[in-house]
Amino acid sequence: MAWTPSKPENDMLLVNFPAAMRSNLDALELGTDVALLITNAKCSASMGLEDTKLAQITTAAKVSGAAITLLTSVPSGAGVLPDANSNGKCKADAADTTPQYLDSLIDTGMFQISAGDLLQLADSLTYAGNWVNLGSVTTVDINGGTIDGVTVGTIDINGGTMDGVKIGGTTATGEIIINNASDAADGLGVQGSSGQYLKSNGAGVNPSWATPSSGLSNVVASTPRELRASADTEESVGSSQTWEKAKEFTISRAGTYHTSYYNKSGNSSSVYTRIRKNGAVYGTERTHTGTVYAEYTQDLAFVVGDTCELWGKDSPENVCYVKEFRLYTQNEYVSTISD
Repeated sequence: MAWTPSKPENDMLLVNFPAAMRSNLDALELGTDVALLITNAKCSASMGLEDTKLAQITTAAKVSGAAITLLTSVPSGAGVLPDANSNGKCKADAADTTPQYLDSLIDTGMFQISAGDLLQLADSLTYAGNWVNLGSVTTVDINGGTIDGVTVGTIDINGGTMDGVKIGGTTATGEIIINNASDAADGLGVQGSSGQYLKSNGAGVNPSWATPSSGLSNVVASTPRELRASADTEESVGSSQTWEKAKEFTISRAGTYHTSYYNKSGNSSSVYTRIRKNGAVYGTERTHTGTVYAEYTQDLAFVVGDTCELWGKDSPENVCYVKEFRLYTQNEYVSTISD
């Protein structure tokens, strides 16, 4: 039945009123007439429609994203956000076009990046626990930083460099590190004794400590001896009665050396010479008078790295001359000469 707002008329006969009234009551009960539908204009501004009167909204685009609040109340079974607006996915790097959710990157008991992805940190990483397993990591660039207390199973330098590396564990202080049969760094296991040297035992065998033969012992000055180093040119030194260095050797093997040099004066007054070690007074001071060269010798002990130096000093209106500064030993020796 249709809704007719003009009925019943004010002057309708009473006999016609029931039929007209029933027609409009039927239209009200049916509620489909356009004139009877609820519109925004018919709703009060203060009306609060309870959610129990509403059906579930399932039509797309019916709820604005800006109107959604209290996301903590979203049930766990509600699913995931669309890829286009999901910030919960992790990109492996800038070139990653298929980001993944964090839960898909985590294996039981560890955090693991899936094969083919790279983990790139924009800033520094501070980690308070222990790295259990770095997996098949091939490159670690500390770039000036430090890693302390690291226990490393295998290190393959492969053409790179490792500076300032400390190997602890069972490796003793002063122990030699070798490449063992497993192609890994390891301690030799023995530190050796003072004065021993490391002897090669051939390919595939660890080296061992050995005691030097007589040919490798400290040098000695006893006879028969041979010339080992010489600085023969004539020098004039020690002007203004001041000690001045004329010649120098750097010692490359410890032991006792037979030193020898020639000295003369420029006139009949005295001049002075002596051997010094590392710039400090060491040998006997010699005094020479006369213009004829005389030889001065002395046996002196040195260690590796010492300098054996010949110094001279003149007297007023005189010149101190030296030449043929030489070192002799009974066994082999090579030194650096400063003539």
